[in-house]
Amino acid sequence: MKSPFLSLQLPPPTHPKQPTDAPAYSSKNSDVEVVFTLTRTNYQPLGYFTDDSEIGGILQYKILEDYVSIIEPSAPMSLYVISGDDEYVDTDTKSHWEYTVCNSKGSKCSKGTYYPASTKKTDDVTIKCEAGDEYEIVVVKYDKSGEEQYTVKGDALCMYVRREIRTLTSDDLDATMDAMYLLWTKSESKGQAKYGDNYHSSTYFTEAHHFNAAWQDGDHIHEGMGFLPQHLKMTNMFEAAMQSVDASVTLPYWDFTIDNEQGASIFESFIFTPNTFGSLPAPSNGQYWTYKDDEIDDGKIPDGRWANIEADSNTRFEDIPSAFGYMRGPWNMNPSTYITRYGSEVTSIPGCSAYYQWAESTSYGDFLYASPYLPHASLHGAVGGVYGCDMFDDMLSAGLIVDESSQTMICTKWGFYLKELYRGNYISPKTDCSASKASKCGFECNDDQLSDMAGQVKKTINNMYTGDLSTSQWESWRDFICDGDAFKVFVGDHLESASPSDPSFWPIHPNQERMLHAKLMSGGFDDWSWPTDATEDYVCDKSSCYESEYGAKGYYDDCCYGHYEDSQLLNWIDADKGSGYGPTNGDVLTQTDPTSKDYAMTYIYDDLKWSHCSASSDFSTLFTQLYNARNTGQR
Repeated sequence: MKSPFLSLQLPPPTHPKQPTDAPAYSSKNSDVEVVFTLTRTNYQPLGYFTDDSEIGGILQYKILEDYVSIIEPSAPMSLYVISGDDEYVDTDTKSHWEYTVCNSKGSKCSKGTYYPASTKKTDDVTIKCEAGDEYEIVVVKYDKSGEEQYTVKGDALCMYVRREIRTLTSDDLDATMDAMYLLWTKSESKGQAKYGDNYHSSTYFTEAHHFNAAWQDGDHIHEGMGFLPQHLKMTNMFEAAMQSVDASVTLPYWDFTIDNEQGASIFESFIFTPNTFGSLPAPSNGQYWTYKDDEIDDGKIPDGRWANIEADSNTRFEDIPSAFGYMRGPWNMNPSTYITRYGSEVTSIPGCSAYYQWAESTSYGDFLYASPYLPHASLHGAVGGVYGCDMFDDMLSAGLIVDESSQTMICTKWGFYLKELYRGNYISPKTDCSASKASKCGFECNDDQLSDMAGQVKKTINNMYTGDLSTSQWESWRDFICDGDAFKVFVGDHLESASPSDPSFWPIHPNQERMLHAKLMSGGFDDWSWPTDATEDYVCDKSSCYESEYGAKGYYDDCCYGHYEDSQLLNWIDADKGSGYGPTNGDVLTQTDPTSKDYAMTYIYDDLKWSHCSASSDFSTLFTQLYNARNTGQR
């Protein structure tokens, strides 16, 4: 299995792809035209080999142009005849096809058969290949008497295909979920001993994300230009770990814009069923989670493979404080031993309009800047949610909140408010907390900044929810945080720095890479620059940050690290914040450029069209317009 960080070294094809408008090679009849491909059994063929429409010609992977098919590793593949002479393809139902798939050296071959009338069993081929391997396909047509009519040939490339999770067959869905689940049940050492170096446990990936997101000086994988490539790196490592367990599976993507377009609530999504990632618990009052109506552990995963899974402990990162000893953000005082989801419909799922607006970006910088927010962030809020919204009841009664609707909005954003106060060095979590000693829990407020804290709280909480408050009223907010029940309001695991601990995290971000592929295929950007000066241009949300090493806030290089073109992931493996791991952001985005022959990913996406979106978000027209404008020089 190749590393997800190594470029595929694709040799030049030994046989050119057969064009659809030219006669096929024929051993018996030179007038016959046949175009074929292979498709994973029980799936429709990929449009990259069958769609000759205008948009089909635009949304194409450059690396596929010399091939008639791809071969998916360790998966059954069937012959699919796309077009051909009526006499030989459409009407001769008693004939059959035999096809042979051989590696580039011709030293290892697999044979299959195809019967158009489906009166006999079709023999598929299953090939244990690695992404980048080349194959030759030879297809021979026989008439009903068994006489050979003609032979056609073409080349194939071994590649994985990432599919929308709803389109997987039940068998493939089970295999995918089983491979994924094993990462939660087998330790790092035992998994690598059995499955090899690409195996990593779920804890390994939770640590990677947490170590890069939970530092006081800033978030090095969110809230900035590096969000998309940083998550792409972790996603590819996670998929490689799955494939070390089962080489036939890929990480499916969740196109949540489908749910939004269909008007489905987050609780109705296919993602949250016992057969997938377990059901999403709902609050008793239907809107938000409260102490008076719900138990804290009501948010645990109730069914399916991941039922009752527990949170990882923070045993390695001493410099990232943890209130209850779990691997959760320092600002998140979630005391549950379980992975929790406090789902809510108050926060909406990103829809087609969000993705359409994102696709209209004319500069690379704007595209990367927007990626963490409009087309992504609210999904984590809808799943992770917030527990303890009734802790604000007294604040509402005291006139510190405008109305109940504003109370709900403050509650949904409370985790973000506390995170900003932690990042500004106004608060830090008490670390001697336990479920039996709740009175000792809460936040320590920095005495040196206590006099300024009320003003900072005023800047942090949107005053449209509080109204115009006096200085003493803002001091009441400060006291609520320092000495009151603010810590009892906390977020579910999907909405914080250790979010990969919830398995439903993983199908989300491939949907964003999928949009990047479509955007690049349809013309890319007018401006490809990546800002290098965080004080002059946008690189991350907080170019000025509190750095504990210096004990002061300022414009330090570390503030935006992770969001520069040459940034790597912080080295969580050695718990070393001063070193990086893996490719840079620029390198990984170059490697995933589908318009380049140097495309270096082990996978492609099954579809890039967003055809489910309504006329107001007509991606086919948009991509066509962008492509034509780019190629006629009118942009």
